[in-house]
Amino acid sequence: MSTGVALCPPSTNEDELGQLRHAFDRSFAQPAIQPAQTMVRLISIEVAGRPFAIEANQIAGLAKVKRIVPLPSRIPEFHGIAGIRGGVVPVFNLAALLEIESRGNPQWLALAKSETAMALAFETLTGQVEVGASDIYPEEVEGRTAFVRMLVRIGAQVRPLLDIFRIAQEIHRKAGLSDSAGSKS
Repeated sequence: MSTGVALCPPSTNEDELGQLRHAFDRSFAQPAIQPAQTMVRLISIEVAGRPFAIEANQIAGLAKVKRIVPLPSRIPEFHGIAGIRGGVVPVFNLAALLEIESRGNPQWLALAKSETAMALAFETLTGQVEVGASDIYPEEVEGRTAFVRMLVRIGAQVRPLLDIFRIAQEIHRKAGLSDSAGSKS
């Protein structure tokens, strides 16, 4: 006994199947899609005429030096204090911290992200750039400062990448403040 239901072949024709097979095969011939590279924003600077870079996420901002009032301190790298964003901030000479002979007066301040406000004075701001994370690699040259752990390729130039958190920790250590001074937030 028949139920009256007729089985019909699928409506897909041979031409459509051929196109699907071709697209499937072609997908294996194409290079795999690489995930987007993580980009890192850097500030390029010069300290005593030498090129360096700073990760933008390690500083709270940059300010042009207006006036640094010198004060005595037991910390030789202490440069004085400056009024920044409505507050008084201790300023430390970045060249002295890096043990480089300074070449003139600092023109810029990098405000370190730290539990205690502080600024690092340097001579020249050369720009801001984004590089791929693969352009940052471990530093392998002997005789570099403890504040440089990585190098970064910016175009054709390789620059030491300063560790601002480590610099802030060293300043806190010299000042006799707590060891947890460097904030990585």
